[in-house]
Amino acid sequence: MTAAPFGLLPDRALIRLRDPSDPALDALARQLADQIVSVPIAEVAPARWIASQVHAALEAATRDEAFGDWVVRAIAAERARWRADPGPLRAVLPADVVPPLREVLRRPWSPSEDLAFRVLDQAAIRTLVGDVLVEMLHRFRQRVGKVDGGLLGGIGKQAMQRGKGLFGGLRENLGGVADGLVGAVKE
Repeated sequence: MTAAPFGLLPDRALIRLRDPSDPALDALARQLADQIVSVPIAEVAPARWIASQVHAALEAATRDEAFGDWVVRAIAAERARWRADPGPLRAVLPADVVPPLREVLRRPWSPSEDLAFRVLDQAAIRTLVGDVLVEMLHRFRQRVGKVDGGLLGGIGKQAMQRGKGLFGGLRENLGGVADGLVGAVKE
């Protein structure tokens, strides 16, 4: 027997694998998937490495506004889907997931200070803080107006009218205050 027939085997195998209609490609894909699924993840990568990769991905995601928008949309879609399903969460989860999930949820966890600041230091949070400060000042002004009660000749009302021109951009000014508050808390 000569070596020529064996030399053709790799070529024939490649031809068969490159042909999408040949069942050999599907068979190889199934065998590969079965092999991958049968190997425990701990043998492929150490748990610390996986945790570090998840940590890096989460940190990178906190810096990306597009990812934040995607998360908001995904959460809204899942909430709508879960509201439509009246059954308990356990009915949706596979049985073998429940014990490890319970164990993970029992562990205390708090995010790192740096991660918390990156999550909180977003444009939406700054806008929210600015709106809260404006609302607090508005309520304070209403309370002062009630205390004045016209006894001082409406001095509070006059001061407010004059202050409108002076502090017309109060919302924008307080947006800067919100930025300053976040910066001060970081320090």
